Amino acid sequence: MKAIINLFCERDSWFHEFFSFRSPITLPITGKPLAHHLMDFCSNLQIEKVLLLDYCYDKSIQEQFNDSYQWYSHLEYMGAKTIPNVQKLLTFHHRYCGDDDILILNGLFFVGGAPNEKEEDWKNNINQIQNSLEPTEMQPSGSGIYYRHGKELSRVRIPQEKPIRSIQDYFNLNLSLIVDSRHCSLPGYKTQDNIIFGSTPVIMSGCTFNEDDGSHPSPRHTILMGDNIRIEQDCTLKGPLIIGNNVILDNGVYVERSIICDNTYLSNDLEIIDKIVDRNVIIDPYKNVKLVLDESDLSGDTSAHVKNYFLRFIHAVFNYVMAIPITIHLFICYAIFLCFFFAWTSRTKRWYFKFSLDKVFGVLQCLAFRKQLVGCINPPGDSAVFTYSESIQSEPNAIQKQMDDQYFLAHDSIKLRFSIIMTTLIRRIFQHDEYINRY
Repeated sequence: MKAIINLFCERDSWFHEFFSFRSPITLPITGKPLAHHLMDFCSNLQIEKVLLLDYCYDKSIQEQFNDSYQWYSHLEYMGAKTIPNVQKLLTFHHRYCGDDDILILNGLFFVGGAPNEKEEDWKNNINQIQNSLEPTEMQPSGSGIYYRHGKELSRVRIPQEKPIRSIQDYFNLNLSLIVDSRHCSLPGYKTQDNIIFGSTPVIMSGCTFNEDDGSHPSPRHTILMGDNIRIEQDCTLKGPLIIGNNVILDNGVYVERSIICDNTYLSNDLEIIDKIVDRNVIIDPYKNVKLVLDESDLSGDTSAHVKNYFLRFIHAVFNYVMAIPITIHLFICYAIFLCFFFAWTSRTKRWYFKFSLDKVFGVLQCLAFRKQLVGCINPPGDSAVFTYSESIQSEPNAIQKQMDDQYFLAHDSIKLRFSIIMTTLIRRIFQHDEYINRY
C-alpha cells in the first residue's frame, strides 16, 4: 500500500490569516509538525511508501524529513501545486500511484498514530480502515482520509480523525492532546509531576509549575516543554501548556493555558493566558484576532536604552576602553601565530580561529569609532564584533540570532558586555574542529 499526504488550505482560510508565513506541513501540533503526526499514522499502518506534497516547498523542510529512518514508511517530499480534488490528484500522480491501493490524507486535519511494534495492532488498524469505508461524492475534495482500492474511491471515517476548521479548533486540539495523548506520540525525554521535558532545559530559581492557590502542584494539568528552552527566575507556568523549541521566558513571565511556538522570546513580567504566541505574533483563538508586534514589543521596554544618553555614553566609553586591551591581546596572539605557522593549512586555520584573529579588523574599527565592540547582530548599522549569540552557542540560525538580540537589549549592562567578550574569547579556544572547518 502507498499513501499521499496532501495538506493544503484555501487562500482565504483561517490558516493563511493566522499562519501566513508557514506551510501547513510545519503547523505545530503538540510540539511536532503536523506532517510528523500523519507520518506516524502511516507507519502505524505499515504503509511502504508515502508521498508528501507541499505547495510551499522549502529546502529547510526537506532537511527535516531527510532522516526518515524514524518511520517504517519510505518518505518522498516534493513541491506540487494545490489539487483539492482527490480524483484529479490521483490522476496527476498516476506514475507514483500505479495500480496499488492508495490512502490519501487530504486537506487540513489531524489523525494521530503513535508507532506500534505489535503486528496485531497494525493489522487491526488496517481492518478498521477497510471497515470504515463509505461512498464518496463524484468529485471529492473535502478534508479527511480517502482510500482507493482498484478503481473504487471511498471515504474513510474513523474516530481518530479531527478536522481543523478554525484557529479555535487548532488551539483546543493541541491542549486536548497533551491531556489525553492516546492517539499521538508526544516529544520529550523526561516526565515529572505532569511536566514533559525536552532536551537541555534551563530553569532558574523561583519558578513555579502548575501550582494552585494553595501553592500545591496540580496533577490535572500538563506542561509540554520543547528542546533548548530557558526559563528565567520567578516565572509561573500553568497547564495545559505547550512550549516549543528554542524558547526564552524572561524574569517574572506568567503563562497559562497557551501555546508558545518555536523560537519565541517573552520578556520580563509579560502575562500570557489563553493565547498562541508565534514569535512576534499573538493570537487570541477565542476572539479570532491576531496582533502583530514589533520585535521590541515582546522584548520589553528597550526604548529606555536608546533614550538614556548617559547609558549610551557609558556603553560607548566601555566599547572604546575595552577595545584597547583586546587589540593588544589579539596582536600578541598574532605574533605567536606567526612564529609557529608559515603556511596556510587546516591546522593554521584552526589556530587562527582559536586565537580570534579574524576579529582584529573589527576591533580596529571600534578604535576608529566605526563599529561597536559589543552589541546586536542585526542593529540598524553594522553588526558588532562580539554578540550574545556567539557567546552561548556555536551556530545559531537567523531566528535564534534575533531572539538573542532581544535578550541582550532587555538585559544590557556593563557586566553582561564584559561577560560576552570573555566568554567568546575563551569559548573559541575550546571550539570543536567540526565547526571551525565550516567557519
